[in-house]
Amino acid sequence: MNAKQTNETACSISYRQSRTVSTPGSLIRSRSANSTLTSFALFIVLFASVVSAQSPKEVFTGPRGAFVTCGKAILPGAVDGKALRAYRVERREKGSSWKILAEVTGPTSFEELKNRMLRQYEFFPQLKAIKINVAMLWERLKAGRELRSAGMLSQLLPVQLVLGVRWLDSTVQRGKTYEYRVSTIDDNGEVVRSETKTPVTFPRKIPVPSLRVLSTFGDESSTSIHWLAGPGIPPSMFSVYRRLGFSGPFEELSPNFTDSCCVVAMGISRRNDSTIFILVDHSIEPGQVYQYYATAMDFFQNPGAPSDTATIITFNMAAVPLPEYLSAESDDTLGIRLSWRLRDTSAVHGIIIERGPALDSGFVELYTAAPTDTTFLDMDVVPATMYYYRFRLVGPGDKRSGPSAVIFGLFNESAPPVPPTGLTAMPIRGGVRLTWDVDTTQFLEGHIVYRSNGLGIPMRQISPMLPPDANSYVDTSTGLRGKYTYFYSLVAVNTSHVQGPPSDTVSAVPLIPVPVSSPMGVRAVVLEDGVFITWNAQRAADPALDGFRVYRRTGAAGGWKPLADTLLEAWQNSFRDTTVTPGNTYSYAVRAYSIRMDSSALSMTATATVPVPTLLPPANPRARFMKKRVYITWDEIVQPAAAGYRLYRYTRGKKPVLVARLSLDDTKYVDRRPGRTSPVFYFITTVDRAGHESKRSKEMALVLR
Repeated sequence: MNAKQTNETACSISYRQSRTVSTPGSLIRSRSANSTLTSFALFIVLFASVVSAQSPKEVFTGPRGAFVTCGKAILPGAVDGKALRAYRVERREKGSSWKILAEVTGPTSFEELKNRMLRQYEFFPQLKAIKINVAMLWERLKAGRELRSAGMLSQLLPVQLVLGVRWLDSTVQRGKTYEYRVSTIDDNGEVVRSETKTPVTFPRKIPVPSLRVLSTFGDESSTSIHWLAGPGIPPSMFSVYRRLGFSGPFEELSPNFTDSCCVVAMGISRRNDSTIFILVDHSIEPGQVYQYYATAMDFFQNPGAPSDTATIITFNMAAVPLPEYLSAESDDTLGIRLSWRLRDTSAVHGIIIERGPALDSGFVELYTAAPTDTTFLDMDVVPATMYYYRFRLVGPGDKRSGPSAVIFGLFNESAPPVPPTGLTAMPIRGGVRLTWDVDTTQFLEGHIVYRSNGLGIPMRQISPMLPPDANSYVDTSTGLRGKYTYFYSLVAVNTSHVQGPPSDTVSAVPLIPVPVSSPMGVRAVVLEDGVFITWNAQRAADPALDGFRVYRRTGAAGGWKPLADTLLEAWQNSFRDTTVTPGNTYSYAVRAYSIRMDSSALSMTATATVPVPTLLPPANPRARFMKKRVYITWDEIVQPAAAGYRLYRYTRGKKPVLVARLSLDDTKYVDRRPGRTSPVFYFITTVDRAGHESKRSKEMALVLR
């Protein structure tokens, strides 16, 4: 068998009648008639790839020492026609001379071959699980003194040691570096050929992949574990350790095929790039807890790191009867009530209830009931939705059974939902926006909006079914008018299609323009105290009218300005402007406003010119000179346009000089500095608010002495 053939060998666990492992000449027979998984597979499956990768010049180390390759011929024997007696193995450390360690030979008799094989059992206990036909092996060695005469057995390390083609140096010391030389010697002790090996330091560190638990199984008759080897050079063998319970020492398991009731089978499977190590343990007791771990080893028995501990309970849940008399019924206002019955609860630790959205997929764990429970109420359900249920049993060690039959249930809720809360109505341009609180406490299909077009008018549905997570709705119906108040309410509908009572009613006037007509018949009349503006009344013809605003501008081209900050009432149709100035011409216009504060266009313009009133000077002015002062008096006047007086003084040939600006309440004045020019003349004028002056009063002439 070449390396490629060996790499493709897969050892599988099967139990069929087969006594002989297929090897040339039937050198190996299984010790058990009930299994083809033998310890021979433990050695053979991967050894070929490992051996083929080894160089004869390399020296490998293991826990017991250094393994030196001698050759392929089994000595004593003839090689290329020359008789050779043995292999001479020599060793030296750096800087020292060669020292002969041993002369290595193979067995020269059947008895010696048998005894050597028995001695290897101490170091390779796996050999006890297979039966090697030593007699046939001896016949082959007599026919040809070469390693290949042993067939597939030639790939086993203990067989190589027995045949003398590999030698173990057990005297090496840790940390030291050695160099080996192997020579073939003839019957006279003369060296025929020598080969110096590559130096090696003990121990030679070659990483061994660790094992990871891939799967476990256990029932009343056996346990099995699959370990997956990590990356690197595939291990060649492995050891398994077991203990009963969770405490106490672990004991190594040895393959055992001699007792049909207590078979312990160990094997290795190589598929593609994965290496799987397999244990099948029939030496267990039912209803117990066992813990296992494994350690992988390379060709020279170097161990890797221990695997994680695997815990297995030897109990089979398939033997426990599943729940019977399953039912799922709607429980009004609560949910779906499940019921069942268990025939035997002695081995049951719990009942897992699973729920899914379909008959054969999507199941998840919903609840774990006690073994004595017979009902469960599923309250996490939506009305009018189909739910599917099945059951699993939990036994010792959290072992679970397969699923039960599937049942289904539908929750129907007849109770109406509670009214929505937080409903508000806000006017927006073109309509009304409604908002409310989202209800996550009920199983709702959605909401419906109702509207009334006025007090005493019945509510009517205006919206389709809105989603349950919606919290707003905008009413922009074409029939809305900005001059009316609309009333709204909201109704919740559950998933069983039952409507609840309406919510509180809210109202709003939509922000929709309400047109009003421009005022007609605007007129402006000048009165003694201002300008009086009138227009035609229009409240009766326009119910949406809310008020008026009067605008004025000076002249014909100025900007319009409102005469008041607030609107005139809708019933008013006149306004008195008392802020006019005599002599100015004013234009007036009126704008109407609706209840939505939408305005009309400005009305036609009415114009009024405020005349300047005739002013008369004060009557009976009088003046007298006394003690270098002039005392002047005059009569009080009654003129609506008058705002005050101006007193002037002058002398002959000079312009009049303004002496004082006086108020209407003044009827006398004392000129304390009349000057020295004589004679002096005084007169008084009346002044209006625009600064216009009347004619001069009667002059008063005085001679200053």
